[in-house]
Amino acid sequence: MDDTNEQWKVSILELVSRGNAVIAELLRLKDHIPTIFHQTDVNKKYAELINDFSYFSQSEIMDKKIESSQQLQEHDEKIRDTYLEVLVRFYVVFENIYKFAINLNQFVENLENNVYIQESMENIFLDQEGCQLMCETLYLYGVMLLVTELYVPGSTREKLLVSYYRYSLNKSQNFDEVCQLFNSTKKGNGYPDHVFSRIPINENLVSMILGKLRTDDIYHSILAYPLPQHRSTALANQASMLFVCLYFDTSVLHNNTANMREIVDKFFPDNWIVSIYMGITVQLIDAWEPYRAAKLALSNSLETSNVKQYSTFHADKIVKLTSQTEQLLKDGALTEENVLDHTNKILNLARECNVTIRWLILHTSTNHENITGITANKKTKQIKDMVCGNINMSDVFQLLLNTSEFELKIKELLKALLEDKQNKWNECKQESSERLNYLIALFSGSKPLPKVKKNQQLEKWFSDIDSHLENLSFSDEMVSVQKLVQFIQSLDSVKEFHELSNNAQVEQWLNECLKYLNIMVRSVNVKDKVMIHLQIIADLSYAWKLIDQFTPLMQDAIKHEPSLLIKLRALFLKLSTSLEIPLLRINQAESEDLISVSQYYSNELVTYMQHVLQIIPQTMFTLMADITKLQTNVMLEVPTRLDKDKLKDYAQLDTRFEIAHLTHSISVFTQGILRMKSTLVGIVCIDPKQLLHSGIKKQLAETILTELDKGLTFNAKSKINKTDLMTKLSQLAVVMDGHKRSFEYIQDYVGIYGLKVWYEVLNQVIEETVSTEIDSLMSTSGCTFIGRLADELISMTDPKLSTYVENTTSWFNVKTQKEIFNMKIFSLSIKAIGISGLVGLDNVLGFRIVKNIQSLFSHLHTLTNDKAYQDTMAQISKDLSPNTKPVSNPTKHYPQYLSKMSKYMTAVNDYLIKIGQLQILRQLLRNELSSCAQFESKNLHLCLETLNKSLLNDLREYYSKEGMPLPTDNQELMRNISAYLKWIGQDNPYHKIYVTTRNIPYFPLFMFLYSLSILSKVTYSTPQDLFLTKKGYEYYHTDCVVVLVVLHTLFHQFHRDISEQYLIYMSQYIKSHLASGLDTDKRIENIANIPHSQEIYQCVHFVNKFLFYQNSGNVNKNVLAKYLPDQITYVFQNLSL
Repeated sequence: MDDTNEQWKVSILELVSRGNAVIAELLRLKDHIPTIFHQTDVNKKYAELINDFSYFSQSEIMDKKIESSQQLQEHDEKIRDTYLEVLVRFYVVFENIYKFAINLNQFVENLENNVYIQESMENIFLDQEGCQLMCETLYLYGVMLLVTELYVPGSTREKLLVSYYRYSLNKSQNFDEVCQLFNSTKKGNGYPDHVFSRIPINENLVSMILGKLRTDDIYHSILAYPLPQHRSTALANQASMLFVCLYFDTSVLHNNTANMREIVDKFFPDNWIVSIYMGITVQLIDAWEPYRAAKLALSNSLETSNVKQYSTFHADKIVKLTSQTEQLLKDGALTEENVLDHTNKILNLARECNVTIRWLILHTSTNHENITGITANKKTKQIKDMVCGNINMSDVFQLLLNTSEFELKIKELLKALLEDKQNKWNECKQESSERLNYLIALFSGSKPLPKVKKNQQLEKWFSDIDSHLENLSFSDEMVSVQKLVQFIQSLDSVKEFHELSNNAQVEQWLNECLKYLNIMVRSVNVKDKVMIHLQIIADLSYAWKLIDQFTPLMQDAIKHEPSLLIKLRALFLKLSTSLEIPLLRINQAESEDLISVSQYYSNELVTYMQHVLQIIPQTMFTLMADITKLQTNVMLEVPTRLDKDKLKDYAQLDTRFEIAHLTHSISVFTQGILRMKSTLVGIVCIDPKQLLHSGIKKQLAETILTELDKGLTFNAKSKINKTDLMTKLSQLAVVMDGHKRSFEYIQDYVGIYGLKVWYEVLNQVIEETVSTEIDSLMSTSGCTFIGRLADELISMTDPKLSTYVENTTSWFNVKTQKEIFNMKIFSLSIKAIGISGLVGLDNVLGFRIVKNIQSLFSHLHTLTNDKAYQDTMAQISKDLSPNTKPVSNPTKHYPQYLSKMSKYMTAVNDYLIKIGQLQILRQLLRNELSSCAQFESKNLHLCLETLNKSLLNDLREYYSKEGMPLPTDNQELMRNISAYLKWIGQDNPYHKIYVTTRNIPYFPLFMFLYSLSILSKVTYSTPQDLFLTKKGYEYYHTDCVVVLVVLHTLFHQFHRDISEQYLIYMSQYIKSHLASGLDTDKRIENIANIPHSQEIYQCVHFVNKFLFYQNSGNVNKNVLAKYLPDQITYVFQNLSL
């Protein structure tokens, strides 16, 4: 390869290697096509952003439309951020296919221009490896096109390419050519012919490749299948290459009857299914339907009598071969001696089994690809019915299992023999020499035996044999075998001629010598080519996808016989040998793609193995569900003290026996999978114990998710009350506790740490559910159990229908005055969904707050473009200036301002009260987490609390003194502590920064007017320390605590100057009404009689409570004094109205 005269071989090998890597990437990406690029009605909101090639003719119009819509811009940005990486990968793989074709044509052009000295296309095809590589290049290019057409439909390709063009900053110079190659193609007449003709391939190259594939055995596969009846199987891989390459010259398919007849007679005399690449199978009946010559040539193979003959022949073979393999799989049947003696017979049996299995799997399956787009014709169904009529797929599966196990044992034996071949030779040579020396000594008289006379002639003869044996060399196998055969024949003849068999001791030494000499002969005859032939014979790549049809049979068999997993391991290993096909050339070329391609195919196979073996955890959990029912509903909890006469009642022997029986069944499944050895699948090592544990975790996750989903499903038509919700949570808590106790009970029988795994999986389920819920925030209601629970909590605590009483941490119905929500609901929630569930619920509420704040601010920013709104706010701001002086006649002006702004405040009222409501729920969740942590994990709680205070003190000291070093550079520590603090309820949602903000004009003034609109509908009750709705305003009820919380939350998102401006407006309002009510000529001694004292009284308390939330439960009097004189605050706070 390194010789300069063979540089062409390096070039073409690299091209073939790249082709296999591109196909692997295509197959990898086909499962990751974003759903929005499919033609479905689900993605209507993206319809104006996801375009096909029609975009290029009207790109300016479409771009302007997107630029003019804020919503479209947001969606457009989301698509770019989410899918750009996938789009780039798709484009790269499309471009690589285009470059592959260009490089192939360039290589042929270089050959014709004598770039490679003394090499021509004809010479390359005379070279065995060169011929193979040239054929593979055209074949792989064809496979790339077919795989693209099959798995990435034309409309999807166009959308992917257009989106890549719009979103990617790096534009390729080949983009136009790639689009031309992969534009959408209508299926029907001329399909897929014109796909292959878009980039013309050198006609001479195509002709020579088709000629070689049609006439030669380019891989010498017939050496592994010497029997004539196996000829089509031997040439199956070459047949698939020829099938693909014929699309580059469809004139042969259409018109060349003679060539097509030759192709069918050689490659398809008894079969009509072709596997084109790694299990992608095609039905020739449908694929060649549009081609006259091909259809005519195939018709003979599809004669009814022929089809029935093939089907009957292979069906009869199943029983015979199953019996033969079962005999060989019995203990003691396959030994080294038997394998060495009957190597050819064993290979013949392997051939028969694999030929039969291949034909049956391919011709009984319906999961074939339709590459023409033509609906399966009647003939196809008739032939399928004829084939399947005589065949039981369970018998086929049994034969496949037997064959896999049989081949695995043979390979292990042959591998051991080949590795130990020379040592075996030397040992047997030594043993033979020892026996000959015994005989030499015997006949020399030095070791006499009774009835054995001294015989110098025999002594000399055995001495000559021994000396010749010593001169034999393992390296010269041919000469050694000839001489060994002569020695064996001579020893047989001397035994009879001299009647040496009359003496038992002499006969034993002779027989042992002959045995060792025979082993030496057989050891030499074990060649590497036997393993190579067995590898070719055992190929199962054609079933890479079709094997899935046996999955139900595999799982059913495992349920009834867990020990079957040993045979399944052999089947998976047989399937893993398929990886050598795409990796062979990549490995030869020493390409960097080797690891990624190996990883892809290995992971595909491992995923399939996990899918098959998941039946074990599923069955175990079905049994565990029965244990759960018995332990939860039937078994009585034995008290610490028990009367003797009640012992029988608590014994429950039948129930305990049933639990023990179920537990034993679980342990049997565990033993079955653990008996599998560690298996190397491609480059991934499968540990059975790890496989079992991952399967158990997966099934446990499904069980937990199912129970939570079922337990937290509510009737959308009727509103749930506190009792109903608590009942549901209690029932769910009982169910979850039952599952947890049962899982702990079986932990020793499956070899896991039950409680640890339970909480790990529960946390994982909650995290994934929260992630799903957050991703779906665009919907109006929760799509997961945790979202539905959040919806119910929000519905029960609707600020328009209820009032939150902070002292009792409860909500009360406005009309009935009955309690409708309290902290017991959160206590039950912990029992039902765990601490992680409550933290997840907190996260969902937090993201809903973010969504509502973003919507609110977006709406307020939109108002800045409303001229009427801007003019109104500007006039109000002007009227209130300067804010330090009272407003004249406030009872007239302030109501006018509220009247002008009422429609704007109504529009944002829902956002505001929802934010406040969610904040209060989060605060209550935090309180519940904190109390639970203090009770359940006191030491952890105190430790984290102390560490948090220490870090905060360090940060305060750093910000208070210049030049102080940062307290820590470990950002990970800070993040981890934040997460832990959240779990123990030590974070305060009221102090969260939810969004990054831009300046909103007149925001303090707007919130001030909104506060006045709320205050106009409520009255403050001193005994209850509550703002209650005034009579006549019940319809407009809004919980004032919610309003105060949302005001604090929103102002906390801005600089403190914004909240200070709000307080200035509030103090101006108070002072304006106070000034208006005082008579300058007369001092009113009873301040309660001052006009408008009720408004002042309410506003003072409102401001006081606002500052209470701003300062974490403490009113900073110094802050309040900045805006209101202490005398006013004191008088009105202590006034009872």
